[in-house]
Amino acid sequence: MPSYLITGTSRGLGLGFAAELLKDPKNLVIATARNTASSSGLQKLKVEYPQNNRLILLDLDVSNVESIRAAVKTLEPLLPNGLDNLLSNAGVSYSSMKTFEEIDIAEFTSEVIFTVTAPFNLLREFLPLIRKSETKRALFVTSILGSIELAPNLPNLMNAYSVARAALNMLVRKWSVILKQEGITAAVIHPACNRLDWRN
Repeated sequence: MPSYLITGTSRGLGLGFAAELLKDPKNLVIATARNTASSSGLQKLKVEYPQNNRLILLDLDVSNVESIRAAVKTLEPLLPNGLDNLLSNAGVSYSSMKTFEEIDIAEFTSEVIFTVTAPFNLLREFLPLIRKSETKRALFVTSILGSIELAPNLPNLMNAYSVARAALNMLVRKWSVILKQEGITAAVIHPACNRLDWRN
C-alpha cells in the first residue's frame, strides 16, 4: 500500500491532495496539520472514511523540529516498510503586493525562514523512513514565482514569497543531487495558480 504524508492539509491544496489520493483504495494517506481536529475539511474526510486504515490524521507543526521528530516516532511502527512519498505543502504568505521598501521586515524574515527551514527539517527528520521505502520520493510544493528567469516580469508581485520560493528551489535542487545517489527522488512541483486562504 503506497504511503503518502502530506503537510498543511487543513485546507487548500493540502486538503485537496489528501482527498484525491484517498479515492484510490490502494493508498495510505497521512494528513497532517497543526490542529487536525479544528479542520472541518479533515473532519469531513474522517467521516467519509470511518474506521479506515487508509487515513491517518496527525497533528504536526512543521515550524517546530520537535513536533516533526514526534511525528516520525509516532509513524515508525505504522510504516515498517518506510514512507513512500513525502509531500511538503505547508506554506505562508503575508505581503502580496508590497514593494521591497514597503515590506515589513519581520513578516519578510518570518516568511523566508518558514519556507526554507520547515521543508529542510521535514526532509532531514523523515529521511530514515524514506530510505526504508522502495519508492523513496520527496516532493515540495513551490511556485513559478520562485523562478529567477521570470522574476523581471513580476517585480512587485509577492516579493517575499518569491524570494522564499527561490531559496526553497535551490535547497531541493542541490540536495536532490546528493539524494539521487541513494535512489531517492527529491523535486519541487508547481501546482499552477489556485485561489487559497493560507495567510494563517
